[in-house]
Amino acid sequence: MTVTDRVRLLFPILAALLYAGLRVQDRSLVREAGRFPDQMATPMIRVTSRSGDSGVGGRKAAVLLVHGLSASKSAMMTLAAGLASSGATVYAIDLPGHGQSAATFDIPSCELSIDSSLREIRQREGPHSSLLLVGHSLGGGLALRVAQRNESVAAVVALSPAAQPVDPGRLQNALILVGEFDLPNVRRGSRFLFESLSGAALPPNISAGTFLSPDGRVKLIFLPWGDHSTTLLRPQVLQELRRRFQETGVVELSEPPGSLADMLRVVFCIALFMSTPAVFQVLMRIADRLNLRRRNTDVATAEPGIRQLPLSPATTLGQGLSLYGLGAVSALLLLKLLNPWDKLNLLGGGYLAGLLFYTGTFGMLFRPPRWKELRIGWAELFAAGGAVLYLAGVVAPFLTEYFVNVSLTWNQLWRIPFLFLSVWPIYLLDEFVLSKSQGCHFVQAMVTHASSRLILGLALLIGFFVLGNGQFLLVLILPGLTILSVLAWLLADQVVGQAANPLISSLFSSAITAYFFAVFFTRT
Repeated sequence: MTVTDRVRLLFPILAALLYAGLRVQDRSLVREAGRFPDQMATPMIRVTSRSGDSGVGGRKAAVLLVHGLSASKSAMMTLAAGLASSGATVYAIDLPGHGQSAATFDIPSCELSIDSSLREIRQREGPHSSLLLVGHSLGGGLALRVAQRNESVAAVVALSPAAQPVDPGRLQNALILVGEFDLPNVRRGSRFLFESLSGAALPPNISAGTFLSPDGRVKLIFLPWGDHSTTLLRPQVLQELRRRFQETGVVELSEPPGSLADMLRVVFCIALFMSTPAVFQVLMRIADRLNLRRRNTDVATAEPGIRQLPLSPATTLGQGLSLYGLGAVSALLLLKLLNPWDKLNLLGGGYLAGLLFYTGTFGMLFRPPRWKELRIGWAELFAAGGAVLYLAGVVAPFLTEYFVNVSLTWNQLWRIPFLFLSVWPIYLLDEFVLSKSQGCHFVQAMVTHASSRLILGLALLIGFFVLGNGQFLLVLILPGLTILSVLAWLLADQVVGQAANPLISSLFSSAITAYFFAVFFTRT
């Protein structure tokens, strides 16, 4: 066993130790999952402090958290834990078509779900509790709309909100937080909301600082170094919420006790994720015991750290990246005429799947590999399949519990084969470009892969701003998509790279990507 193998086996041990620590930390909070008895059976989770502390002065705060588009109540759990530790009773819900909700997604249904949840919370927590509404992204815009017509809401907080028409006289108390480096349209939308609600004009091109309306009812904060997602995770957000509630006399929450729980959750999920190579390693040993290697079809060996794929003449880095550019241009033109992936009813994911399929396919048509020399390794296929099942059956449930819902429903499951076949060409093209006949070492491969994703990101932006495809969601989550792609490639490199089989590597990356596309883009 090599040193690298021993290091890989440390990650499962680290994950187990961190999980034990998390169980100890989580004892301070009580989580009760269920559904509100409304017409949509809205899934919810109630989070409270086990100590029963209700904040400063004994006045209770009941908070409803509303997630954004293509997310779930799991995305609000860090904020929920912080507010509950400060003495609030916190509820988080799944909007229709998201998370565990079986209802159909549309804006009126989402507003109805929030309205009915507020009524249920008011009944459960009593009329003397201060009812607070907090939403992120789409949820922030919906929170503002609902709060305008619901007088029981003492304060509304919009984190990186989607801009909505607002009535200045209908909101009692509003706080808008947006990241300094959030998307330009979100920053402009937050500015529009503040000016509409306050009647005050902000200086042009402002993207930093704190602003308060003349009557003190509306406050806008640009979070330094913040983006669209960090408004949910940064401790500063919780501090700003506590300060705003105290300033306006809504409720005074106590200072949350210091806790390592948030950091432990992050490190635990990373360790669990990075245990996948160890799982692959163990499964490969099982495959050896089953003599699966004897059934392999002459997979060529490679030097450690080098990917090899049988190609047509050797390709330089520039030539390889040009394949992505040519493929992406061809994909954009063809998608303007025909996009069969729209029939999958994916929220923006159909356009992305089509872009990846056409880009990969055209890229390989422009410079095809020697297909006859590709070989399947049955041992590697067995181990890679087991690693995918580990990610879906072990890692995904913990990500769902701590960060964002990545569990599959039957409505999402049937789309995976179609999505798998759609993204496979781009990962085959990756192996084609990254695996020149003379070999491609890790650093060069990493730079090349990142450059290829920049090209694809640019293609998405061109499709949105120039060709007018209307896929705003893809532009909104473009950083997350880039990170997902890089993580899938890195994981494939560490997992299947042990076997030096680029065909299996492309299959593994495609399976991971198809899984996440089905989870994040499917709406019931």
